[in-house]
Amino acid sequence: MQYLLNILAIAGLILGFGFVVFIHELGHFLAARWVGIRCDQFAVGFGHAVLAWRKGLGVRRGTTRPEFEKRVRAHLGLPADADTPLTGAQIDRGCKELGLGETEYRWNWIPLGGYVKMVGQDDMDAAAKSDDPRSFTQKSVGARALVISAGVINNVILAAVMFVVLFRTIGLKSMPATVGAVQTSSPAQLAGVRPGDTILDIDGWETADFAKLAMVTALCAPGSPATITIRRADGTVEHLMIQPRRSPENPHGFLTLGVSPASELAALSRKEFDEVKAASPEMTDPSHALQPGERVAKINDTVVTDPTQSWILHQELQKSTGEPVKLTAVDAKGTHRTINIEPAFAPMFGGETTNIAGMIPRVTVENTVKDSPAFSILKKDDFIIAMKVGGKLIPGPGYEQVRTNNFDAGAKELAIEYQIIRDGKTQWTKAVSPTYKAGDGRRGVGFGLAPEVARPVVNSTLPGSSAALAGVAANSLIIQVNGEPVSHWLQVRRKLLDSTKPPVLTFVKLDPETDKPVAGSEGKVTLTLADADVQGLRNVQVAYMEGPLLRELLKSRKTSSTPEALVWGVHETRDLLLQFYVVLKRTFVDQSVSVRNISGPVGIGRMGWFFAQRGPDWLVWFLAMISANLAVVNFLPIPIMDGGLFVILIAEKLRGKPLTPRTQSALQYVGLAIILSVFLVVTFNDIRGLFM
Repeated sequence: MQYLLNILAIAGLILGFGFVVFIHELGHFLAARWVGIRCDQFAVGFGHAVLAWRKGLGVRRGTTRPEFEKRVRAHLGLPADADTPLTGAQIDRGCKELGLGETEYRWNWIPLGGYVKMVGQDDMDAAAKSDDPRSFTQKSVGARALVISAGVINNVILAAVMFVVLFRTIGLKSMPATVGAVQTSSPAQLAGVRPGDTILDIDGWETADFAKLAMVTALCAPGSPATITIRRADGTVEHLMIQPRRSPENPHGFLTLGVSPASELAALSRKEFDEVKAASPEMTDPSHALQPGERVAKINDTVVTDPTQSWILHQELQKSTGEPVKLTAVDAKGTHRTINIEPAFAPMFGGETTNIAGMIPRVTVENTVKDSPAFSILKKDDFIIAMKVGGKLIPGPGYEQVRTNNFDAGAKELAIEYQIIRDGKTQWTKAVSPTYKAGDGRRGVGFGLAPEVARPVVNSTLPGSSAALAGVAANSLIIQVNGEPVSHWLQVRRKLLDSTKPPVLTFVKLDPETDKPVAGSEGKVTLTLADADVQGLRNVQVAYMEGPLLRELLKSRKTSSTPEALVWGVHETRDLLLQFYVVLKRTFVDQSVSVRNISGPVGIGRMGWFFAQRGPDWLVWFLAMISANLAVVNFLPIPIMDGGLFVILIAEKLRGKPLTPRTQSALQYVGLAIILSVFLVVTFNDIRGLFM
């Protein structure tokens, strides 16, 4: 069944691409016919013709041109083997008197584009001329401009129509722009965005779903604050100022807000569950993961009445001081069971180090990916207390440091070793190469990790922090805060926040070989918490260590109102057109978007395959997006492209005469150089994307 669906997805993608190109060329063709330009061919695809049709001749294998010319020559009494081509007048007379069509409609064997062959028009020679009164060059500047722009106009119209049909009939199933969780110290948290908020727009750009939210955010002006409109969970609407940032650990990535989408409080589908289980079996353990067919009926004492409100789980996690959050799961038969979700530190935004007043927790291994380098050297619940990258020792790394160094080693092809604590014993792993390909294309080792939270062990301290200045020792266990016992990092955090005077920490050192307290090593320090320390403690977000594996929250963007669908479709098309120009500005002017993010034919094909597999709704959306983008690309002012030819026509109108053949030829070479350069860059990006 899946094989058949894949075949249908491929077929739909290929036919869809062909249809978008067909509509573009149809615009040129209809406009040319309307202004009286004779078109010799209208072709879908490139290369030799597989099938061709011409009025009066019917369908033929290959081209109809020889048979057409033979009949016209015979009718006009011309030699059948004459070397002199037929004139325009002879073709017009022959077609009229014989009832033949002047245009050959053909399906070529390379289905990757199409063209219209108009008399007197040559993309590769803008200075080409023809004396035929029905040729392209003999028409007025206005007529030629209409023909040149008609393809782009058709693509814009097609995009709008496809969006209207999508929103009116099929509906687009997408993740709404509702915040499920907020990263610590992220732009969203600093701006006041909370889980449960729905982001309505950024600087006036509507964010109808999470994909569009990511796009609009990426195109924000770098280094400048933006106005964000949100709707709180209680329905109130607020306007906040936010400054999107790029993560330092991914310098070529996009600007982001640091939010993740809301999920549905229900289990993954069987197919999704089995895929996760095959990669990381421990992630699907029934002790902490919902099984297919189950949903969450209660979170602690809160009854779940709306399964789309996954942020309730995150709100309950924020209240925890170490105790697990209890989920009551129920299946289709009504059977209930309890799942305990252990709280953990949520990752910090932008590569900052997770810490409590400067104290960095140890890093624990959550899972390993089967057949990855990590699978043979690391196990669940290992603690990483040091690492070597290319032989360089990194003592006491935090969560973000481990991740960053893993990916950095992958980029530089350096071997990695880890010093771990396993079963109470310290040991070094063997060196491995970071060859596991992560979802974003970077190479790592292939394991999930998180800051340890269940035991307040200080792996190291941030230089210059309150903890470092107070003398908190590395590899020590905090046992008391202000004389009250603590056994969990979240307890430490809460007691630090609740302290009305400089808090006193009591700690004991741990034996590096056995990971047990050293007798007589107890010590006390007093922390001096600055306002920034207190705010940092408040900002710490709590997530879960081993999650319930919730499915994506999807909502169908569909309307029964045709006028509303029309408005949505026009707005969607308008936004795509404008955003493409913003992408160009951000890439080549502001340079806030890396040129590495630009894809070529291979990348677009991969993207199309991804969307085609998601279903017909996303395939239609993707093709509409391609149609809109094709309109923009074709109308860029680059010679040999529609936009460049349009500019040349404007110059001709202003001068009162065409540009000189030499000037036009020079412009053509410049256009070819630009297109070739872009092609080489995007092809390099595509190839790198295949192997990274």
